[in-house]
This record gives sequence, structure tokens and C-alpha cells, in this order.
Amino acid sequence: TFTGNTADQNGGAVCTFFAQPTFDRCMFIDNSAVNLGGAIMAGANATPALDTCTFVENVAVNGAVMFASQSPGLVTNSIMAFNNGGGTVTCADSAPEITHCCVFENVGGDSLCGSYHDNLFTNPLFCHPVQGDYGLHDDSPCLPGYNPWSEQIGAIGSGGCGTGVDGESDELSIDALVLHSPTPNPFSHSTTISCALPRGTDELELTIYSASGRCVRTLTGSGGAGEVRQLVWDGRDERGEKVASGVYFVRARSGTETASGKLIVVK
Repeated sequence: TFTGNTADQNGGAVCTFFAQPTFDRCMFIDNSAVNLGGAIMAGANATPALDTCTFVENVAVNGAVMFASQSPGLVTNSIMAFNNGGGTVTCADSAPEITHCCVFENVGGDSLCGSYHDNLFTNPLFCHPVQGDYGLHDDSPCLPGYNPWSEQIGAIGSGGCGTGVDGESDELSIDALVLHSPTPNPFSHSTTISCALPRGTDELELTIYSASGRCVRTLTGSGGAGEVRQLVWDGRDERGEKVASGVYFVRARSGTETASGKLIVVK
């Protein structure tokens, strides 16, 4: 566990250059940097590998995890939650591969960069984080039975604190609509957008917007509460024409609940 570390410039917990460190089932909690990388900064062709890690309440101006100077880092099976900065992972001349991460409520945006897929942008349902208990409720989406990939996400499993429906959780209600990371993303032909529907609703509407805010396409579907519903966007607009390469946004709506994410179309 890396916790309470500070840096006057970059890399609150770890700053690595010309190295290939591996972090396996590590916790990064409440670390801070004045400039970049509240938890980690990697530069000068460093290639860090992070597997099954948890990032909580790390603070930096430009991102909680920073890969810089051509550092193709690898981040897998990680929770990245409550990190303060300009997006969760920030790249500068680098291309990290990020998979099976939980990215939630980062001040400055839940953004990733590099090559990433199969990530959760949702509430991890920690037991009692205010008291330092980062174990997971039994129905956490970071546990194998509650995400589309049947994978353990993050360094700590079930905390034995029951489910998140009885008011025990210090986090948001699990009744919220959950928008999973589109797969693949970026994509050239089609991408699958997965959502878990909240209680009390069975209809799902996905609206795709261009970077300028223009509505490009609307997709609809239905399913049971809590069920992961998958809709495929083929990269075409309402007229059936292929859209141009670039950044697009998806807004999911089910009942009164909404969630949003980013899509990248490449040719």
C-alpha cells in the first residue's frame, strides 16, 4: 500500500524513468503531486505494468496516473476511484494498455488514454472508505459475478459487509444506471456498448453525439433490472452513412437515470 506520499513536482507515490517496474495488487491511497501523477508518473521510456491495483483519492493537477515521455505502461484489473486531476490516466507521447479497470468519480474527468478496453466506469461500492475499509460490498461490480468479464477488479475483494442496498455503503446507490466501457474503443467497424439497467426500468436508450454536440444516432433496447444490456453501434448515422473519424460521446438513459461516456472512431 502506497498512502499519504507527496511530491513537490511529479509522481506522488512513484516516479520512474528508464525502468520496467511491476505493481501487482497494490493500493494507491491519498497520494499527491503538485504537478503530474498523484499516484504514479513514468517517463523516459519507462514501461510500468500495473495489475489488479486500486487507486483512491490521489490528487494531482493533470491526472492521478501519468505516463509521459514515450512510456507504454500497462494497467490491468485496477480500480481508479476519486483521483483528482485532469482525467484518470494522462498520456504524453506514451501508449499504455489499460484493461479491466474501474474508473469512477475522478475530479477533472474519468478519462483514459492509450489502448484500453473492458473497463468499468462505475461505483466500486467500497464497504467503509471513510474508515479506511476499501473492501467491496458483496454486490460490487468489481467482483467476478457482477461484471461482464467475470474478473476480480482491484486489489481487494469482498469485505464481508453485505450488499450495498441496505444503507451500509458510503458511496452512491447501486440502483443507478451503469454504463460499461464500450468494446472495442477506439473502433473502426463497430463497438458494443453495455449497460446495467437500474431497478424499476426495463428500457434503454443510447444517443450518440458528435464532438460538436450534434445528435448522430439513437439506439434502443430493453432488459431486466440489473441485467447487462448490450447494444451495437456500427459507426453509422441515422441515414446509414459512415461517420467521420474522431471523438464521439454516448449518453445512456434508462428511466430517470443517465450516464455518459466517450467513443473514438478510427479509419
